[in-house]
Order: sequence, then C-alpha cells, then structure tokens
Amino acid sequence: MSTSGAKTLVLLTGLLMVVFVAIEEMRGTAQGSTYKKVWAIGLLTLGLGVAADFIPELVGPFAGLVLIAAYARNQGAIGGIIAKTPAAASAAGGTAPGVTKTGAANPLYTPTPPGGWG
Repeated sequence: MSTSGAKTLVLLTGLLMVVFVAIEEMRGTAQGSTYKKVWAIGLLTLGLGVAADFIPELVGPFAGLVLIAAYARNQGAIGGIIAKTPAAASAAGGTAPGVTKTGAANPLYTPTPPGGWG
C-alpha cells in the first residue's frame, strides 16, 4: 500500500469514528465523555498518520481493521439516522417475528402457543 493510500485510509477511519461518536451523542446512548472519545480518536488518527509515513504497508491494513471494528461495534447506527423507519425498528432488525427482510413468511419460525409448550 502506498503512503498516500495509507494516510487516506487513516483519515477516513478517524472521521468515521468521530461520526459514530456524534451519532451516539445525538441518540443519548453515549457512555462516558464524548470529548474524551473524540480526543482519543484524534490522537489515534495522528499517531497512525505519522506511522503511515514510515510503514504504510502495516498501518494501512491496521487502519482498515480499526474501521471494520468501528463499523461492527456501531452496526446500524447510520441506517437508523438515514432510514425512514424509526430507530427502534432498525435497531430491532426492522421486521416482525416470523417475517423475513423480503416480507415472505419465515418457514423456520414457530410462534409460541398461548399456553406455552408444556
């Protein structure tokens, strides 16, 4: 990976992590100080940016892994803001039980009988 490619990936990672922190703050689900999180993200981005000058072959893929981890931790965060469905529906998967994402009935879903199973 080239130096400019690694730096671009590091910058993209830092910006996306800040967006995730901002979304948490807007939703009111942020735990801890938002300013400390943004400060830590800035230090991480700065450190990785400097390291990208010297070892871009290592820093580029590492920034990619950090980006994937940030997305996995905040999965559905951007969809809850952009989508037209309520955030609760997108957080819960957006479908009713027994219905797949395409709207077809799920053949593996068996509702619990009113009196229970036993």
